[in-house]
Amino acid sequence: MADGGIVVAICQYGGEFTSGPNGNLIYKGGEAHAVDVTRDMSLESFKDEVSKVFHLDVIDMSLKYFLPNNNRTLITISCDRDLQRMVDFTTNAAQVEIFLISRVENRNTITHTATAIKPGSSTRGDRKKRPPAKSKASKNNKKTSNAPGPGVQPGANNVKPPGPVLTENDDNRVFQLEFGSDISFATPTGGDSTAPSILDQQTLALVDNTPRDSVGLFDDSGNPYIGSEITTEHQQGLDNPIVFWDDIIKGVGQEFDNVKDFRAQLCKPLLFLDKVPLKATNEYKLLVAAAVDADDGVFPVAFNVVEDENYESWVWFLMQLKFALQNHNYPYNAMTFMSNGQKGLDAAVSQVFEDSHHAFCLHHIMEEFKGELRKGPWSQQIRETMIEDFTRAAQACSIEDFNTSIESIRNISTEAADWIIASKPEHWSDAIFRGCRYDHFSSNIVDAFNNWIPTKKEGSIVLMIDTLRMKIMEVIESRCEACKSWSGPLTPSMEFKAQEEVLKAGKMTVLCSSETVFEVRGNAIFVVNLANWECTCRRWQLSGLPCMHAVAVFNRIGRSFYDYCSKFFRIESYQLTYSGTIFPIPDMDTVDFSAGANLIPPPKPRTSDKPRRKRLNPNKVSTVVRLCSRCKQAGHNKATCEAIL
Repeated sequence: MADGGIVVAICQYGGEFTSGPNGNLIYKGGEAHAVDVTRDMSLESFKDEVSKVFHLDVIDMSLKYFLPNNNRTLITISCDRDLQRMVDFTTNAAQVEIFLISRVENRNTITHTATAIKPGSSTRGDRKKRPPAKSKASKNNKKTSNAPGPGVQPGANNVKPPGPVLTENDDNRVFQLEFGSDISFATPTGGDSTAPSILDQQTLALVDNTPRDSVGLFDDSGNPYIGSEITTEHQQGLDNPIVFWDDIIKGVGQEFDNVKDFRAQLCKPLLFLDKVPLKATNEYKLLVAAAVDADDGVFPVAFNVVEDENYESWVWFLMQLKFALQNHNYPYNAMTFMSNGQKGLDAAVSQVFEDSHHAFCLHHIMEEFKGELRKGPWSQQIRETMIEDFTRAAQACSIEDFNTSIESIRNISTEAADWIIASKPEHWSDAIFRGCRYDHFSSNIVDAFNNWIPTKKEGSIVLMIDTLRMKIMEVIESRCEACKSWSGPLTPSMEFKAQEEVLKAGKMTVLCSSETVFEVRGNAIFVVNLANWECTCRRWQLSGLPCMHAVAVFNRIGRSFYDYCSKFFRIESYQLTYSGTIFPIPDMDTVDFSAGANLIPPPKPRTSDKPRRKRLNPNKVSTVVRLCSRCKQAGHNKATCEAIL
């Protein structure tokens, strides 16, 4: 970085990217201009400077750059914070190159022309029948501007690309899977934008370290297509969908598109972040972002396999999630995240989603609080009393109720009350938290995924991801069938909660202040504003369902309770959520997993610490036979037992 905190940005426009011999992207052609960038410069000001030097309008263009020592992944600058990050990342660099890319060609990849496969043929078994690959020199001479994206049939002018293509990300990341409407990492262009927006499809992409292999796609009619991308090494990857671990598998993506604006219309702006524990391996970690449907059922939005759960892996995962939300034009600033806030997750959420709300898992904080109480001299009864007060403080809807619960704890122990205040109650108490979590207090909701993956599948990431895919297909089918017998405006679980509020509203007095403002008298006085869907008790705002005071007003003026329930709780939203289809992967049984494919992760790098010496006695004979506590057989334990009892 130059003196004074100024970065010299070499802005380039008019050229094109080509693939280098080692997999790097090389920009050729066009013109370049130098522009000074400071950390406090806004993105709009920077675009104005670029417009002046190039004499063109860059409003509809994407700005991208490479991180230092990484010429494979382009980073997008879409806001002021992204521009600041670019300056921070290039602190020790002499300069940074910024590429101006029009949005039409923004998602092009270097591909051959896709060829259609005849209906009924195998997308995997027929790979060996394809023509032999050309030489590297002829491959590198391919042009990118006129090549249609994967899945686009030659000669079809009005066909939207039927699926996404995952681009390479960080070398240390293994898999990424996204679900949702139009959520992808790199969607190839080519085709009319007015094509149908509902594409029920399933995409599986295995990408190795240097080249990209091939992507199996389906169009609206279910006809399979193969888009074969340029490959510079490992020709064997074309004949085997499992790429060698020596080349590092980069990403597996799968998505379905239910309806346009899927998330904005159907899903609560609430995501749960957590790690799914794996019983059979500690070589990698499975990170999950999950949501809840209209009936509070759990379904995965995205999951990712990383080498370890830490700040860097969470930032990378959340960056991909943010990109997916941006690509869908979803207002992610209104999103509420819920997690335990551990392993760098608290800092990662605030780093990537700056204006979002982050709720801490109440169960996790409660366990920490119980651990602190066990260190004290209090009896079991007193500890239970403080735990009950802590729970009331978390569920309190007003500051007064929160302070009352804290003071009750302070009367017993000042240290315990101070510990609660220091635990950031603005992240877990309804009285202070500014987001909306719809009466969900724990991120352990992702525990529902614990039984999705059999222990014997955890040893292979490929098999584990495919198991998750099949399980999600089963969940979609079962829930789609279950909701066909439902009746009424609300889902069963929401109807049960609504009827509880109806029963509480019978003995309240309602006074009319105006057409939309009412005073409700019960144990206390509350004000209900129908125009804003608000009540001073704040239960309506927090849960999304009208509180008992609002129900009393509806009974008084003769309006329907259901007209004021959140759209997220309706049966129509639930049905649309599971109206999509994930197509199965054909001919999985024909894959020869033993033909050189390494299904285990690469070896971990050796630590800098000196390994501990293991002194083994070769003459020692083990006399202890450990038996499984479940089937009483030797050779395994209860966690890995597969015996049928």
